[in-house]
Order: sequence, then C-alpha cells, then structure tokens
Amino acid sequence: MEKPVIISIRGVQTLEEGQEDVMELVTQGILRQEEGELSLTYLESELTGLEGTLTTFQIERDRVTLLRVGEVNSQM
Repeated sequence: MEKPVIISIRGVQTLEEGQEDVMELVTQGILRQEEGELSLTYLESELTGLEGTLTTFQIERDRVTLLRVGEVNSQM
C-alpha cells in the first residue's frame, strides 16, 4: 500500500539555560506499508537546508531509522 500524506514533525532541544529551541516541519510525503513495515518519505526543501535530499523514516516495532539520500547522505 502507498498513499500520499501530510507529515508533521516537531523537534524540541533544551539549551543549557533551560530554554527550549523548537523546530516544526509540515510537508507532503508518502506513507508505504509493505509486509508489516511502515515508512514515511518526503523531499527536503531549501527551507530545511537539505534541498535535493530524500528523507525516509523506516518504522519498525522497536526502532525508527532515519535515512537521507541525495545531496546529504546519512543514517540514524
């Protein structure tokens, strides 16, 4: 199964002074489900500083893996 979705990501980083730095991203993406595994994929934009990069979250029962392929390549 594959379907278009709106992806909303919110990250919060706590600074030494106790202040929070909040970043939010809302973008169009694709949800895929194959053989019980889920993935969310979206294209990065100039706003994120990663234009030309495809980002995928592979979602498993005990783990989420972030993959980036293109201008920036990484796996976390």
